[in-house]
Amino acid sequence: MELRHENYDRALGKIMLDDDENVLIPVLMTIPVFIYLSFKLIFSRRAETRTLKYDNKVMLSS
Repeated sequence: MELRHENYDRALGKIMLDDDENVLIPVLMTIPVFIYLSFKLIFSRRAETRTLKYDNKVMLSS
């Protein structure tokens, strides 16, 4: 039972801000991923609207 508590506290320590290095690295790694995904989402939406406008022009002209 005592070992279990120690492991649980150690796991919590990694989640909480006790060990700065263990927490900071995953957080810093996730920030660029979020930025990349948001940019990808924005540009894919823009590309969709651009192709839709182009398709509409082609359909209207024909």
